[in-house]
Amino acid sequence: MKPSVAIFATGSFALVLASIIAGIRGNDVDDSKVYRLQSGTELVVAFIGSSSCHAADSTGFIEAIGRMKDLLSARAGRLGYRFATVGVALDWRVKDGLQFLDRFGPFDEVVAGRNWLNTAAISYVWTDLHNRPAIPQVVISLRQLTVGDTAIEVGQQRVLLRKSGVSEIIRWIASTAPLPSP
Repeated sequence: MKPSVAIFATGSFALVLASIIAGIRGNDVDDSKVYRLQSGTELVVAFIGSSSCHAADSTGFIEAIGRMKDLLSARAGRLGYRFATVGVALDWRVKDGLQFLDRFGPFDEVVAGRNWLNTAAISYVWTDLHNRPAIPQVVISLRQLTVGDTAIEVGQQRVLLRKSGVSEIIRWIASTAPLPSP
């Protein structure tokens, strides 16, 4: 049996969750994207970096990350998958991390602060002990979501691909960001 996480809601939180599930949108959303909690397979792209790694200063790197988001979003759509981008900044100061991530355009979710101990670093880097902790890094994974009226079940996230370093990431994106078969 695969490990999973279930989120249960009661009372007023259940009402808020039901509103989100129904597709009510917040104020700071990308108007070109439909936001709705839905069951299904989700392709998650995590971009991990820091203002101290100077990746954003490398010629063509910012543009390559934008192209990667576009390529993988289109691929997820063709496969019938949901798609999410996560920007992870390993800066100690949240403000520095947010400024760094802002240079790479919009993400669906951002995590900044606490250096290598931030929640996303723990999830995307430290849970795989065979991984080399390096920045910048791109981690592509799949997970199964089951959305109910008062609970969300998240199946185990499976890493499909991990690329690190500016050159390796740019070369991968230049070859249309291929992914292994799920």
